[in-house]
This record gives sequence, structure tokens and C-alpha cells, in this order.
Amino acid sequence: MFDRGELEYALLLKVVQEKRFEILLKNDITVEQFSDMGKVMYRHIEDYLDKYSEYMHVNQLLKMFNIEPEFYTDLMNFGNTEFLIKLLKGSVASEEITNELQLLNSNSGLVGSQPMEFIKKFDETNDRLKSIGLVKKSVNLLDDIDEILQLDVNNVIKTGFKELDNKLIGWNKGEDLIVLMGRPGQGKSFLGLKFALSAALQGKRIGIYSGEMSKAQVQRRLLMLNKLGRAWSDKESLDDMRSKQLNMTLLTQRELQGKANVKDLEQMIAKDELDFLFVDQLSLMDDYRPKVYDTRTRFSNISADLFTLSTKYQIPIILAVQSNRDGGMQKDAPLLENIAESDAVGQNATRVIGMRRESNILTMNISKNRYGDDTFMQKYDVEFALGKFTPLITTDIPKPVAGQSQTRRTLGSSTFR
Repeated sequence: MFDRGELEYALLLKVVQEKRFEILLKNDITVEQFSDMGKVMYRHIEDYLDKYSEYMHVNQLLKMFNIEPEFYTDLMNFGNTEFLIKLLKGSVASEEITNELQLLNSNSGLVGSQPMEFIKKFDETNDRLKSIGLVKKSVNLLDDIDEILQLDVNNVIKTGFKELDNKLIGWNKGEDLIVLMGRPGQGKSFLGLKFALSAALQGKRIGIYSGEMSKAQVQRRLLMLNKLGRAWSDKESLDDMRSKQLNMTLLTQRELQGKANVKDLEQMIAKDELDFLFVDQLSLMDDYRPKVYDTRTRFSNISADLFTLSTKYQIPIILAVQSNRDGGMQKDAPLLENIAESDAVGQNATRVIGMRRESNILTMNISKNRYGDDTFMQKYDVEFALGKFTPLITTDIPKPVAGQSQTRRTLGSSTFR
């Protein structure tokens, strides 16, 4: 077993001798991985390179750090540079793991008095442990570039609406955070459940987080939606769903004893091996980060985390969000700029669908679509009790001209600018 300080000296002297300082960077070794004395030598080497654009002579380092020739010879016999790098990374990882476990052990007293707080500490420790030794690696920008030219129709989950699929192709399995936006009471939950049920009918494993509705309320809506316009009783709809062995799981505030955070949803994705997730809704989620009280920051953090989950687990995630009051005054349905509280939510989304329901008429505006057309609107005549959506109008939405005011509408029929 090598002494840690001697190992660091051996590696840094090898790097100078071979003039290969870049090998440290290529192996994700920075000054932070060294002990105090190692840091001093590292910075001397780095500063000399920055100042003179060349390597100092090894003898300068030997003199500077009082290293005798015999000791230097011993250090050079430790092994080659690659072997020393492997040893150092292992030593650093071992030290970090030990520190994390000691910190967790110091909180063990919470097990008896505050078990939930200990679980929280355990999760935090586990997250840090999983990051130890991770290597940040860039990728070749031209690899698989043909895949982004158009979504592969064979690698998407259909929306359940022919008209939307003609424009959107479907939900991308790779990375897709779809924001479903509308004012309260407009049917965001109903439409989100329609998308989820459509995915389940394609044989996908579906997860639903409902921050507002109970299990029974979600079940009632799914029974209505599954009728698909057929004059079925709830019992007939249920028998049909069971015969198809749909794989759908639900998480509510009752199970969690509070609002969900992204960690809860990630556990659900991993445990249930989900292919699709519907989150209802953003305002009924918590940020797992401590002391985030500002709503804008919280919404920004959560939406960014959800996009990361979509990318990490290769599943589409639909996120219901509120539109602001201006969104309720748009001519047809809210647009991208009407997302309530946080512009970052729209920035983190791959697609944004604004919606409005007036009586039985449902309007959807596609105001952002990273994968294609983002200038169209679709209207449906909806029979909610039968889960029937009859298409009425598909039309393009002209892009607003910079500096041009947009027409808004009041609750009546009059308009104003």
C-alpha cells in the first residue's frame, strides 16, 4: 500500500518528466483530488505552464519540495503514469465513500426519534455516493446525427389523436418534456389522462402522479375516457380495460403524505419500469432542494429535473401547468408566453400545448415543438361522459410579428387591444 502523499508526488513528477500534464485532465483529475501538499505541487506545475508555456525541469521540483535523489528514484519505481492515475482515483473514491458513511453514521440517532428525517439523510448520502467516480465524457457531435432529422415514427408513442399525430408524429421516447398548459378548470387533468390511457392502450407502462385527485377520481375519468365514444356502461369499460391488461400505476399525496418531488417520481419510474409519465401538476410538486421558497425558482428547478428524468430514462413526460390570467384572454388557447410564474418552464420543455375548454369545445394550441411544426391549432367537440373527441378544425397559427400587439378577449365576445 502506497502512502497517499508519496503517490501524489510520484504521479506529478512523472507528469512533468513525461511532459503530459493533459493526461490528468483527460482522466478527470483536478487539483481538488490532491491532498494539501499535492495541491501545492500541482499548482506550481500548472502556474509554470501558464506563465512560460513549457514544463519546468524535474530538478526544480525536487529542490523546491526537498526531495532527495534516492527518494526520487523510489518514487519513479512506483509504476507508470496510467497505473498511478488508477491508484489515485481509487484512493480518492475510497476516501469520499468513507467520509459519506461516517456522516451518515453520525445521523444514526435519528432512526429511533425521527425515522423519516433519517431516510431523507440516507437518500442525500446515496445521491452523493452515486456521483463518486463519475466521469464527465463528451460525445462525437456527428454520431447518429441523422436521427434528429425527423422523429422515427416507429420509435414514438402515439398521442391518441390522429390530427395531433399528423403534426407532432407522437411523443418522443428519447427526450420529451411536454407542458400541457391551461387555466384552472379547463380540463388539463382529463386531457393528460387521455394521453396516458392512449399510451397504455399501445402496451406501454404508464405512471401518473396526481397531486390533486384521489385514486377514485382518477379511476372514474379513465373509465369515461376508455369508452372512446362507445355507449358503454362503466362496468363494460372496466371489463375492457382489464381484458387488455393495461399497466398503469398511480401516485398521490395520500401515498406520499405530502407533495411529490422529483426524487419520488424517479423512484416510481425506476421501480415500475415506466415508459410514460403524466405529472398533474407542477404547482402541486415540491423541490427536493432545501429552502427553495421562491415559486419561480422552484418551478424552474422542477421542470429542469423532469427534463433530465426524461433524458435519463428515455421516456416522455407530460407536465400539467397553470397559465397566467393573460392566457385566459387569448383568442383561442394560451400560448408559450402565458405559462404562469416561470419562463424557464417553457425553456425546459420540448413542446408546449396550450388548451382551453368552452362548454364542450376543446381548443389546443401547439406553441412550441422542438421536433417540428409549432404553429397549429386543433379544435375538438368533446362528449366527456363517453370519452369521445370529434375533430372540428385544424389550422395554422400565424407567428406574431415583433412589436405587434396581440388581440385579447374578455369573458364576453368583445375584444380589445
